[in-house]
Amino acid sequence: MTTPIAMPKPGATTTEGRVVAWTVEVGARVAEGDTVVVVDSDKAEIEIAAPTAGVLRHAYVEAGTMVPCGGLLAAIADDMDDAFDAEAFHRLHHHPDVDALPLPDVPPPLPPR
Repeated sequence: MTTPIAMPKPGATTTEGRVVAWTVEVGARVAEGDTVVVVDSDKAEIEIAAPTAGVLRHAYVEAGTMVPCGGLLAAIADDMDDAFDAEAFHRLHHHPDVDALPLPDVPPPLPPR
C-alpha cells in the first residue's frame, strides 16, 4: 500500500507553502511519526511527519518549490520493490485547494464598439 503526503493548510487564509527541506532521501525507511519534510507557510515552519511506516517512495517537489495547500508532496510505500506508477499516483492524490489560490491579474474587458 502507498500513502500520500500532502501540503497542509495550517490556517484559514493559508493558500500555499514552500518546501524548505527533505529530511530523508527517496528510498530511506521511515517510522510513523518521523519528520519527512519541512515546509514554510505564511504562519510558520512546519515539520510534516510520516503518516505511516515505510519507505519514502517518491518526492514530487524539490526544496524551494511553492506548493498549493492539498498539493501532493510525496508517497510512502511499504517497500521500494512494490510496483509504483508515480504519474498515476499523482493524478489520484494531487488535490490542490484551487479555490483558495489568488486569482491571476486579468486586464479589464475592452469596451463595446
